[in-house]
Amino acid sequence: MSGTRPRPKWSGWSGPVVLCLACLALLAAGLGGSGPSPAAAQRPPLAGRLDPRAAFDLRRRLHEVDQLLMLSNLSRAEALLEELAQKGVPRRELLPRWIRLAQAQEDHTTAVTLCHEALADRPRSARLLRGLAISQIALGDLAGAGAALSGFIANSPNRRSGVIVAVDLWREAGYPAEGLALSDSVRLAFAEPRLLARQRAVLLLLLGRYEEGCHELSGE
Repeated sequence: MSGTRPRPKWSGWSGPVVLCLACLALLAAGLGGSGPSPAAAQRPPLAGRLDPRAAFDLRRRLHEVDQLLMLSNLSRAEALLEELAQKGVPRRELLPRWIRLAQAQEDHTTAVTLCHEALADRPRSARLLRGLAISQIALGDLAGAGAALSGFIANSPNRRSGVIVAVDLWREAGYPAEGLALSDSVRLAFAEPRLLARQRAVLLLLLGRYEEGCHELSGE
């Protein structure tokens, strides 16, 4: 995919949708920790079910894929993923890397499809939910991205850090209004009026609300 993707024209309800979704996810989760699903907890890692030599080789090859993706050597990463699939490595082990590859190639439609496939097996995976949100934002599906980010926050080991990540995703993607709605909903959920003050100040300034932005910064 090449060129700059035009931003979709969304009506003014997109921010409130994100706010409501975030509030529901945070409040339903009780702002407490969340563990893995029972099925995931009972399933031992693949490497633990192989003999030591095979397990070592699998970890080495998967690490090689990760390094190739990090270095943006996408053609080699894709070839290695296909080779591992042909050798019978379970798709569950390869899906997160296929998702990263699709996103690196800016094929976000494929990435969304793969994320949904992976989430069917691991519905509480914060990493998969974050990946889904990234691709949905890229495709202009703001309501879907808001729902995915609510799930990401609810299933993050540290929900406050998860909120910061989510707010930054909105800002970096060019949607400060959605980031602001999320930060406001989190303040209500946590009952902390100064929470995310710096992030909120930046969002207000990006929206041209300079006086409010300066007021946020003055309270730091």
